[in-house]
Amino acid sequence: MARIPSATGVDHAGYNVPDMAQAVAFFVDVLGCTVLETTGITQSAAAWGGTVEATMLRYDAHTLLELLHFEVPGQNTARLTMTDRNGFHLALTVGDLDAAIAYLAAQPGVVIGTPDMLAGGRRRVFWQTPWGMPMQLITPVVDRIF
Repeated sequence: MARIPSATGVDHAGYNVPDMAQAVAFFVDVLGCTVLETTGITQSAAAWGGTVEATMLRYDAHTLLELLHFEVPGQNTARLTMTDRNGFHLALTVGDLDAAIAYLAAQPGVVIGTPDMLAGGRRRVFWQTPWGMPMQLITPVVDRIF
């Protein structure tokens, strides 16, 4: 198995968001993240002729998420879906899918799909944040070996 020399794991996943304040509030107030640091608006996107704002969040003991908000001339503002090329989603493990769906359904602007069952017995549902970021809830693997 090939690997980048000295690479030991994933540090964080980063997501571009259209409104930093809205995204941070959602990740903190609804998903329970903790803000670790925020850069404010900087010129570090100057290579693209614009600015970027970044906030690093801790989701749990092992997961860091970075929210980025770029303002650059000519940027594509179309919202990617999970099925688009370069699409993405963030999947959160939940012990009680029905309770998690009910919780999210009570959150303003959240759009929830139809739950389904995977071949191995896991259940999942795809949903979107109020700004359309694709997400997933999924029950845990019973005998996960890593």
